[in-house]
Amino acid sequence: MSTVSSTPSVSQGTSIFSSRTTPVKNAADPGELGKDDFMKLMLAQLQHQDPLKPMDDQAFITQVAQFQTLDQMSAMNKAITALLATQQLAEASAMIGRAITGVSVGGDEVVGTVTAATVQGKTPLVYVGSTPVKLENVTSVAIDPNALGNVGVLA
Repeated sequence: MSTVSSTPSVSQGTSIFSSRTTPVKNAADPGELGKDDFMKLMLAQLQHQDPLKPMDDQAFITQVAQFQTLDQMSAMNKAITALLATQQLAEASAMIGRAITGVSVGGDEVVGTVTAATVQGKTPLVYVGSTPVKLENVTSVAIDPNALGNVGVLA
């Protein structure tokens, strides 16, 4: 007599991450595992293990260490992102009073003296008068405003 089980069998002592491990959940890719998913899988594995064949303690310790590493990497990623934003604002503010050439947010070529610097969202901007220019679109910087020629928005 044979029996058919409708639930898949899981071999005991195997890692819940045998197919793939992703350290940080990326909002752009919902198919990746994050730390909440990691914790849910680990708890589900503990709840459904065979009491007569408990999970290997080394495998459990490895998974806990992976969870801690994941958490530390997530915190480090946040710190690096904040540091990058601060560095970009410092770079943009260092251009105040300097003459630049660049392309405005509207797509026009701009030549003039930077009057202000801001960060909108994650994008650092410098302003020539009231014209915003993304920091990445600045093509040249000079101390002397006369070094770049005509000042203003070029059409």
